[in-house]
Parts: sequence; structure tokens; C-alpha cells
Amino acid sequence: MIAAIGDIHGCVKSLDALINSVLRKCDVSRFFILGDFVDRGKSSLEVTKLLLGLANDFNVLLLRGNHEDMLIDYVRGEGRYPDYKWQERIGLSAIRSFSGGLVSDVTDISREDVFHYFAPYMSFIESSRDYAEETAGGVKFFFSHAGAAFNGVAPENQYDYCSFRERAIRHPFLWSREIMKFDRPYFNYITVHGHIPLFTNRGGDKKPLVRKDKKGAVINIDIDTGCVYGGALTAMLIDHTGKYEFETVKCTD
Repeated sequence: MIAAIGDIHGCVKSLDALINSVLRKCDVSRFFILGDFVDRGKSSLEVTKLLLGLANDFNVLLLRGNHEDMLIDYVRGEGRYPDYKWQERIGLSAIRSFSGGLVSDVTDISREDVFHYFAPYMSFIESSRDYAEETAGGVKFFFSHAGAAFNGVAPENQYDYCSFRERAIRHPFLWSREIMKFDRPYFNYITVHGHIPLFTNRGGDKKPLVRKDKKGAVINIDIDTGCVYGGALTAMLIDHTGKYEFETVKCTD
């Protein structure tokens, strides 16, 4: 069984409850973490530690979200997001968490001073990948945080159609919302992603979104059910035949 988990955003209690619920019901061989496990919520460090522990016991494939990418950019001083001011906005919650509450305001602290709080975990965060492919029972799945930007363009060629700026921030897989405009499957994949919080977009509905084309083929499945916004945290469970179901826990953070 494969388990793909949507946007966690620092909600450690919900993540712990979801993993325990999944493991009670299923024999999981591999976890896909679909990015954005940090920021917004209060417990980014605790989530990171939980995922590290999970990786010690299971095969865990970590996919990068735009929030991890902004964190890396700030901590490493890469300058790929010059206008976002991650540390002063959405990143402040992660800095507070990783510092154990010692940093409550970044206006008078340097990036270099913040770095040592993140340093022990950077190799894990930076191990995150843009996307992953998996086949189960002849059914092909494509996993990334945001799907893909260009239908009909292979994953390895997505950046060929991007500007320099878009390539720098991994736009097709981390930022794009074009997947919601696709009118047919991305090649022969079922695309599984997060990035677009359904709870806030659908009036409180805590269910994943399964989009299909006119022939009934699944185009994409969005499993970001808006946990950090008071929604739920969702795992998509895929068995060896390619059949799938969802496990969802209400936010408890």
C-alpha cells in the first residue's frame, strides 16, 4: 500500500493522528509527502522530527513544496525569492518553531543568526524532490506538490517552457495551479497533488477533489484539504491494483 499525504503546514497533532490511523488500517510500504509540511501552523519543527522518525521506519519519499523552497532560499541565502520576505510573513511561524520560541521577531535578527536553528535539518529538507512517478496494477500515478504546468510536456522538459525566474523557483511543480485547467489527464497519469487548499475554496468541504474528463478518466486528485485552516489532513491510499481510497482526520492543532 502507498500512502500520499497532503499539505501538513506545521499541524503535528493532525499528522500524528493520520499516520496512526493509516497504519492501523493498512500495511504501508511507502509514504509520499507532498510538500508544504512547514509554515503557517505552530509546529514546523515537530512535524519535521516526526517525518524524520517515519523515514527511519518506512520508505519515505519527500516532495518539495513552495514553502520548503522558500525556507531553503532564506536559510541558504540564495536570493531566488527577493520580493517574498518569507521570514517576515509566513516563515515567521517556522522560525519560531525551529528556534524553540527564542526568535519571536525577525526584524532585528540576521539570517546568519537564524541559520543554526535550521542547520541540523537542512539535509533532510533539501532531499525533497520535484516529482515522483509510481505504477500500481498498471495504473500510473504522478506525484508533485502542485501537479504540472504544461499538459503534454514530459516532467523532465517542463522547465524548457519556463522563464529564468520560473525555473529558479521550480514553478511547474511547486507553484503552478494550471493542473486545475487541464481537460485531460497528464499523459496517462493520475496526477496527485496538494497546493490548492480545498477547505477554503469549497465552503468548508473537507473532502479531496477528484477531477475527471468527459470520458470519466481521472485528470487530477487534490488532497490538500486545508488542515491548517481548520479543515482536515488527508492521505490517499493506493493498493497494488491501483485502486485508491482516502483517509482523513479533522484538524486537531
